[in-house]
Amino acid sequence: MRSITTGLALALALMAVGCGDNPEKTVGGVSLRKEFLASNHGDYVSFNNEKLVISAEGDAVQGRNEPNKITLWVTPDLQLELQTERGTRTRIIMPEAIKSLNPRYGDKSEISFSCFFGREGVLEDFVRVPEKKKGLRYDWEMENMMNKGAKYLASFGFAEFAFQEIQEVTKAGVMAEAFPQEDLNRRLETICRDSKPEAYEIQSTFGVISYTATHLEIIPGSRYNSKSYDPYHVVHQRFWVKSQVKEIDLTERFWSVAQGLFLGAERGYNYEKSRYQEWQVDSPREELHFDEKRKTLTWKREELSQSGNCGFELNFAIPRILLRHQEKDHLGYMDAEFKFESGQRFGSTTCRADRMIEQLKANPEKVRLVFKVREDTGNGISVGLIGTDDLSLTLGHALPWSEAEKRLTPKYRDNY
Repeated sequence: MRSITTGLALALALMAVGCGDNPEKTVGGVSLRKEFLASNHGDYVSFNNEKLVISAEGDAVQGRNEPNKITLWVTPDLQLELQTERGTRTRIIMPEAIKSLNPRYGDKSEISFSCFFGREGVLEDFVRVPEKKKGLRYDWEMENMMNKGAKYLASFGFAEFAFQEIQEVTKAGVMAEAFPQEDLNRRLETICRDSKPEAYEIQSTFGVISYTATHLEIIPGSRYNSKSYDPYHVVHQRFWVKSQVKEIDLTERFWSVAQGLFLGAERGYNYEKSRYQEWQVDSPREELHFDEKRKTLTWKREELSQSGNCGFELNFAIPRILLRHQEKDHLGYMDAEFKFESGQRFGSTTCRADRMIEQLKANPEKVRLVFKVREDTGNGISVGLIGTDDLSLTLGHALPWSEAEKRLTPKYRDNY
């Protein structure tokens, strides 16, 4: 992998490019590659199911795990059918090891696994970004990352994106356990090669905000480069953590945003004018009251009897906000450690809030309270309660409300 040398090579540079007594300077950064590799080599994962491996010598692999699954099913003629997540079906002659189990028509087993796709390469440099001063000119990549708050730049050279290996194989059922391992490995590898993601964005240059012995905090990739967002935006892409790290505490960051009153809001798209309309308060009105000093949330929804919606009020104490690994549907959400303080519903109409309040009172430990900060649409906050038996209560988007101005106040911040 050391033979791969393409990509951005950053080194200490100070070059005079002007003339006369006051030449214009182009400034690079100070290389810390040796020191970084000594302290921070190892296996990293993101909360977006991605992986980054850096050896002590600087060899690197970056990619992602794609979860997959096959179902083994016994057909009426006692053959074995393999069905993939994509719905493809393949009939095979039943292996003798499975025949000996005397399976019956309709018997099933499952094998869950992940396909790791990635690129091999090398860490070309790890550079401390210089202090920005007037009268100096910077490499365009350096200046772009400096403007976004980067303190360091990590640059890699990577080869082509390709299937690398099968990981995390889990078998459920006696037929799965009995399936001959060598044959199974070949079939799983074929499935992985046939299910390669159509597109995956590999970052060859990371703007690094900070790093410790356990994690790196980076600036997310080019998909989000049209604006500079706050450090609680797309948090699932922001951290590379050592494999043993299970969570990151984001309590302080969350409460820097979650202050005061937020109202459920929506906006439509005006196709005639080819632009989004102004944000409008939802009906029925839905409120999130955050008290950052007491670390509490009051969640209220008005009753709208004509549409069959009951009203409710829920009160929580929230001492900690944690970023953990999430399922695909909840990427970017943060988990709240909470104490359910009280809850009531309004109106005569039955609704999902009734069952959620019952679960919160009886088994609060089985309910998750999750938040997402949506800086991409103006410091919006999404909130969800996830209970058992597919029970959930959600507010997709709430924006800060100004009592003084009597209006929604979506806003963007231009730095980290």
